[in-house]
Amino acid sequence: MTQKRVMPPLLFLGLAALCFLSCPNGSTGTNEPGGEVLEMGPVTAVENSGPVYFSLSTGRGITGENIAGRDWDIAFDYSRMIYTNSGDTAAALGSGGEGGVWAAGTTDFAAVQSLDNADFSLPFAVDTARYTSPAAEMGEPVLNRLNVISYVGYGTGTGTTAGDPLTDYKYNAKQYYTANLSTMPPVYSLTRHVYIIRHGNGADYSKVQITALDTIASTKGNKRIFSLTYQNF
Repeated sequence: MTQKRVMPPLLFLGLAALCFLSCPNGSTGTNEPGGEVLEMGPVTAVENSGPVYFSLSTGRGITGENIAGRDWDIAFDYSRMIYTNSGDTAAALGSGGEGGVWAAGTTDFAAVQSLDNADFSLPFAVDTARYTSPAAEMGEPVLNRLNVISYVGYGTGTGTTAGDPLTDYKYNAKQYYTANLSTMPPVYSLTRHVYIIRHGNGADYSKVQITALDTIASTKGNKRIFSLTYQNF
């Protein structure tokens, strides 16, 4: 007669408690994506109103005093900048965020199935303050907090006043969009690069692909509209 093996109740409860304490929120406890593929958007950033902040763990916006904490993971600004809760952005907010971002090197969202190659020690893996001049006709270089998603010269330029960010802005970069500045207003096209976002808590991760970037002109305040696809590990 075949015997059915049953895990002793105390052992089962012990293992469950261990996973509860050690497995990241929404994670399978492995380096593979464990959650369902989710959509966020439309996310609206209004001109001169500052970034809007979101948690990738909950999919909800983070507002008020909670911005100065580690609950948020990604933020969107009308300037088209996308921030993480890391580096100079975390320092500016006093959030203590330990987030970051890594470019997965592909536009195939489904192909990113592991964290094994993610390297958060690379330049601009955390938000880094640099002077840029993405449009020379707009005047003097300005100080931006940049990362691999939004850095107009990632991998090709210095991001300083000594470089040529305008050229890098249009070519050979890994940011989430490219710009055609030969028309007014400029035409922005998504690159559909896939990124690994390290959450503000420094422990959880999501893969992210920006799927929409639109501009709405309004007398009540111009708006930038973002959408993204993401999946938590």
